Amino acid sequence: EKGTVYEGGIRVPLIVKWPDVVHPGRVSDRVVSSVDFYPTLLEITKVAMPAGQTLDGISLMPEFTGKGMQKERPVFWHYPVYHHAGPAGAVRLGDWKLIENQVQGSLELYNLKADISESMDMSILYPDKKEELKKILKKWQADVNAEFPVPNPDFDEEKRYIWGRHPDR
Repeated sequence: EKGTVYEGGIRVPLIVKWPDVVHPGRVSDRVVSSVDFYPTLLEITKVAMPAGQTLDGISLMPEFTGKGMQKERPVFWHYPVYHHAGPAGAVRLGDWKLIENQVQGSLELYNLKADISESMDMSILYPDKKEELKKILKKWQADVNAEFPVPNPDFDEEKRYIWGRHPDR
C-alpha cells in the first residue's frame, strides 16, 4: 500500500535510459532512494553543491556506468504522519529491514530476500540484528533531528472517519 513504510508502499523500479552512458539492458539490484537524485544531478551537470547544504543521498553515476556504487549503506524512511497507516519509520540495510511504529514504539524485522511480502516478523529470532538496525535508525533520527508525532489534545474520536473509511478497514 503506497504511503506506508512497507515494501508495497515504498518499492518502485527505477528505469534509466541514457544512450552512451547507461548500457542497454543493464540491471542492478542496488537499493536507491529519491534522496540520491540530487547528488546524481549535481555530478551529471558538474555543478558544485551550494555552501551550507547537506546531502542525504549519494550519486548514482557509478551504478549507472557499471562501476558499482560504494559499499552497502542504510536507507531510511520517515513517515511521522497518519496517512494510510500510523506514523512509522524504517531502515533497510542489505536484505534486512526494520520498521518502527512511532506511536507504540514497537519494532518489526524482516528479511526481504526471504520474505518480500513482510509477512513474518523475525525480530524474536534475530534479536541482535533487530538491535543493530535499531541503533542505526535511532542514530540517523538524532542526526537529522527527526520530528515525531505528538498527541493532539483536540482530537475527536467521533470524527475520525468523517471523510470516509479506508476500503481495507
